Amino acid sequence: MPASWILSLNIALLVLAIIQGTLVIGFLVALARRPRPGQDSRQASVDPSVPTGAEWPAARVVLCVRGADPSLARCAEAVARLDYPSYRLMVVADNEADQGLAIVREALGNRVDEIAQFLILEDADRLESCSMKCSALVLACRDLAPEVRVVATIDADTRPDRDWLKQLVAPMLADERVGATTGVRWYSPRGKSAGEWTRMVWNAAAIVQMWAYGIPWGGSMAIRRELLSKAGLLDRWQTTFCEDTPTASQLKQHGYRVHTIPFLILDNDERCKLGDVIPWVKRQLLTARLHHPAWGLVLSHAISTTGIPLLTLLLGLVMLMLQRFTDATWLLSGFAIYELLMLGLVIGIARGVHQRLAESSEHREIAPPLPALLAALSIGIVVSQTSYPLAAFGATFASGVTWRQIRYAILPRGRIQRLNYAPFQHEEQVPSQSL
Repeated sequence: MPASWILSLNIALLVLAIIQGTLVIGFLVALARRPRPGQDSRQASVDPSVPTGAEWPAARVVLCVRGADPSLARCAEAVARLDYPSYRLMVVADNEADQGLAIVREALGNRVDEIAQFLILEDADRLESCSMKCSALVLACRDLAPEVRVVATIDADTRPDRDWLKQLVAPMLADERVGATTGVRWYSPRGKSAGEWTRMVWNAAAIVQMWAYGIPWGGSMAIRRELLSKAGLLDRWQTTFCEDTPTASQLKQHGYRVHTIPFLILDNDERCKLGDVIPWVKRQLLTARLHHPAWGLVLSHAISTTGIPLLTLLLGLVMLMLQRFTDATWLLSGFAIYELLMLGLVIGIARGVHQRLAESSEHREIAPPLPALLAALSIGIVVSQTSYPLAAFGATFASGVTWRQIRYAILPRGRIQRLNYAPFQHEEQVPSQSL
């Protein structure tokens, strides 16, 4: 094998490591900038740039439910405990018999009438040109009370802390050009499942890209109410697969931006199976393909960060079988060093996130011992690197996708069409297991 090929592969691995390392360091620096707690919750403990005396605008928190998610009750209870002066929870389901509605009502208890409003999609509300979740959001935002100035969205598998809503709203009080804000998702493995650790590793890399490319996450997002119509968000959501990814480009067209809050982390500790991870990753990538201008960069990242290391490994093994030990040593050493660097980056992200989660009284049990972390992450990295290109390939050429038992066709120019509808049918599953 020509020495120039070996040198080129090792240089490519070095360049990949430098690029990814730079992005991770930038993310960790941003993560470490959380303001220290202070006496004035509107200023010191939330955002030092919030003007003194700023009033918190009336807000609505929209929770779309379809089925009984394992963490739904915890999510509803957490929303009911938010430290925010004027807000209500809007729970939207696609049919009145959905089990999620009963779970939310039970979780809220005697506060249900005080804090919550329940909306049910009628036949005319279930749009065929967008996902069921987007249909639910459009219904929730269509006839808001006049005093509402902020709309926040939250996913059923999250656990918001008491200051979650204030953290989302604060940047909009400090900067009038901030049209929306978003937090960061995290997955904490509960056991030794390869699926949970693969999901955690892939997401660790994904949140850095989302931060770098300005991709919001609808599981923790807030939007200025006036921009729903002024910036055409409601109209846009009626033609999209998801609500979060297209929001950034839509706001940019009207002179607004999305502000990412890296330290506002919502943790998910639900279980998942390895067989569910690739379809989940594929669906995440599909949203970028359909609705984000940086899809080319996302796809290039998927190809380069998996293809080049795997090619180096395979060529190294071939050289080893051919007893060309010098070539094999260079190739396999380059691969091993790259993988160790990737392990270090993932550990750095995990430790940074765990440190932030540990600041909350509800997240004291997060970080596992270092030896167990190293072993589990090593498995997660290997599985993630082999499954990532499969998911990227699937997302690139997908002509349809199934989400929450509903099938959607992928049409040209980022459009979709809902192909079926039926109330959510619960399948037998392990408690606390979902994706």
